[in-house]
Amino acid sequence: HRQPPKTSGFGDATLANSNSKCHACSKTVYAMEFVGASGLAFHKTCFRCKVCSAVLRGPDSYATVDGMFFCKPHFDELFKKYGGYDFSAEFK
Repeated sequence: HRQPPKTSGFGDATLANSNSKCHACSKTVYAMEFVGASGLAFHKTCFRCKVCSAVLRGPDSYATVDGMFFCKPHFDELFKKYGGYDFSAEFK
């Protein structure tokens, strides 16, 4: 009998059930306020763009680079500005 594969990403139920700590604020995240992205737990209100602080919603609303999360417009802007995925000059 095969187990279904465990996945990580937006809304990952395995993280939601573990009362993980929020990656942004370090407080416990309970199931009702849980958002999972890139294997990390967030409160719904803590999952925000690194540039504009807009709340990110749904797997199609954000991009992530080196543990930083961006709304699509700011990701596109930074990608064009730096010509790739290395945004380290912007966030030193």
